[in-house]
Amino acid sequence: MISILTLTLVGCVAERAELDSNDASGQPSGADAGLVGDSAAPGPLDGGLPSDATVSTISELQIEAEELGCDDGSIQTIKTGVAVEGVVVTAAKFDAYTSDDGSMGLDGYYVGDMEMEEWSGIMIVVDRASGTDFQVGDLLDLTGDLEEYYCMTQIGITGYAKVGDASTPTAWNVASEDAGGEIYEGMLVRVEGVTVESQDDYGNSTVTGGLLIGDEFDVYADLTVGETYDVTGIVAMSYGEYRLSPRTLADVLSAQTGQPVDPTDPTDPTDPTDPTGGEMSISELQQSSDAMSCDPSIVNGKSGITLEGTLTTDGFEVHENLNAYLMSDGTTDAFSGITIVVEKGDDGAWTAGTSVRVTGDHIEFYCDTQLNASSVEMLGDGTIPSAIAVDATTTDMEPWEGTIVTVNDVQVTSVDDFEAYGEISVSLDGGATTAPFLIDDWIVGKGVIAAPAVGDVWTSVTGGVTYGFGTYRIAPITGDDLVSAE
Repeated sequence: MISILTLTLVGCVAERAELDSNDASGQPSGADAGLVGDSAAPGPLDGGLPSDATVSTISELQIEAEELGCDDGSIQTIKTGVAVEGVVVTAAKFDAYTSDDGSMGLDGYYVGDMEMEEWSGIMIVVDRASGTDFQVGDLLDLTGDLEEYYCMTQIGITGYAKVGDASTPTAWNVASEDAGGEIYEGMLVRVEGVTVESQDDYGNSTVTGGLLIGDEFDVYADLTVGETYDVTGIVAMSYGEYRLSPRTLADVLSAQTGQPVDPTDPTDPTDPTDPTGGEMSISELQQSSDAMSCDPSIVNGKSGITLEGTLTTDGFEVHENLNAYLMSDGTTDAFSGITIVVEKGDDGAWTAGTSVRVTGDHIEFYCDTQLNASSVEMLGDGTIPSAIAVDATTTDMEPWEGTIVTVNDVQVTSVDDFEAYGEISVSLDGGATTAPFLIDDWIVGKGVIAAPAVGDVWTSVTGGVTYGFGTYRIAPITGDDLVSAE
């Protein structure tokens, strides 16, 4: 079972395997909750690092995390109670996370060992309530927990102290073909004489050596294909790839003039695929730039969006405070469905087949497109479209996210995660093809799907398509949606 939440703090939830399988919120409990459940924000280290602290260098922590490995579909706590001493701030404060209502958030920084070497940089996150405002060049002592946030190593800070000042950190010069490697993750690096080879529809540039230029710090440089630049920045994981993100426009210099480049607007107001809110269709929202990109975190899209459609499910619980519905535009076209999330106090217990007009805010919840409803207006009776047929030739499930689909000849290949998470791995075509999805009890809840065995075959499985923990899922709406071959 996967869960939808509208409030999660980046880098501060426990590894998935540690979660209580009966907790529909997907939130950690007890000591694993980190900053999510703490009543007190991290504070200064009075008197310096604890006397019993085991002090490590950043490079030692990065190497330890690399040796332990990571799961790019989850958030993991690698080691608690780590301490680093006299590290230098290499990138000033940025917004690592802000809740929908602005009441909670995390500030991010990058820091590095004073003795620069491979593996010597890392991201840190600290509760915004602490009121920190470290500057580039500040020297810090830090305590916290070493975490892997979808394979981006970071320290969730529990204590901090400014212990001095250093000169402005000097970037580590690397070859562009090497800069995207994990050994430089979190480090301040510089690549010289790189030529922009291509740009995608979102303005992301690929330069010499296949290096991607990112925008983690909301710095949008006006780069031109074919032109050559010297670029300084932080190497960070984004969308499953390492990117070099400039901290300011001063980090991007023309190789010809040595001068910083001009800024560019990160969005094109004339781009019809990048809606600014208001009335739109489900397919327009599903194909917007925010929805078609995938950052394994919570990404706020456009607000004040109004959609019309027909509910294809009754409401189902996704959190102690939230229910969800699937909604269709009434067709069986690609991108014709979406998940609607509503607070339980505002839920009108609408039924499948009801035509509704929903206004709310678009959110990408770990790559699952959702509309968080602020109002729902009933329009009358609608028509639920037929389930959309998918089969072994369907390799990309993204166009069917939020729709109701049906698939035939489904064979169970693993039930290892069924008891804990309601997940069933399956194959198609008599076991010849690994399915690009799991079967999941997300909608029906626990206890409705009879425990299967490896080798069991369903003549057909029908359900809603969702995405979570790096995998698409088909979630049956009732127990009858799994038709046994026996």
